[in-house]
Amino acid sequence: MHSSYFFSKIVAVIHSWARSSEKHRARRAYQLLNVLTQRYNDARNNYDIRKTKKNKKLINILKPNVKTFTSVLNACARPIDESEKDNAFAVAQLTMAELSVGTYGNPNFLSFAAYLAVCGTTLDAGSVRDAEVKKTFEHCIKAGQVGQIVLEKLHVAASPALLHQLIGAYLNDRGTVQIPPHWNASTKGERTGGNYSVQADEEGVSKISKLAQLRLQDVQKFGGKSGIISSFDSSSTVVGDGEDEILWSNDEFSSWGATKII
Repeated sequence: MHSSYFFSKIVAVIHSWARSSEKHRARRAYQLLNVLTQRYNDARNNYDIRKTKKNKKLINILKPNVKTFTSVLNACARPIDESEKDNAFAVAQLTMAELSVGTYGNPNFLSFAAYLAVCGTTLDAGSVRDAEVKKTFEHCIKAGQVGQIVLEKLHVAASPALLHQLIGAYLNDRGTVQIPPHWNASTKGERTGGNYSVQADEEGVSKISKLAQLRLQDVQKFGGKSGIISSFDSSSTVVGDGEDEILWSNDEFSSWGATKII
């Protein structure tokens, strides 16, 4: 089998697992990723032994990219049932850790968004999830990869208190979040500088400071009167550009009440 054909077929199957609703899709996608990384490392070893043009070309053909790793992360989100949550999160941790080494590129805004989606759908709400979400978002800021979809996934994964701890200072009088330019300075394939609205339920509001409660009330009041805020639909959305393009499902937002500015 030709190496480029082999690579494209394996990648296509990984993307299919990421979009499926089958059981064990996280594990199966990760197993295929391991096949790719093993073949890539074999090609590197062969080139070390025989430095030919053919062997060098194989290295470039077989090297997994950030999109492939992100698809595996996407396969870990929204497990089909409770019994798969622990395994899906463990797979996502391994995948993100391996990507963060930098051998195959560095996590982009889609990677961080996918991992936040995993946190929001595999970890129970509480201190453990908040700690993982906070750490991930801080890494995302440092990488300059806070795209619009990262903020959307943050809304799903973070508790109301953590959400305001992380982005509450950037909430303006119109009830939208305006992040600092350096937060999304490195994003590619998504328009930077977008606005994002923040809402929380009554239980969440009771757990945050009085000042934050007042700001939330102003935001929700403004959103209710203005008509500039609309609910997400449940269709799939293509995010990213070129080889970074990923098909996202917005289904999880419908039950969390996330909103975006149109």
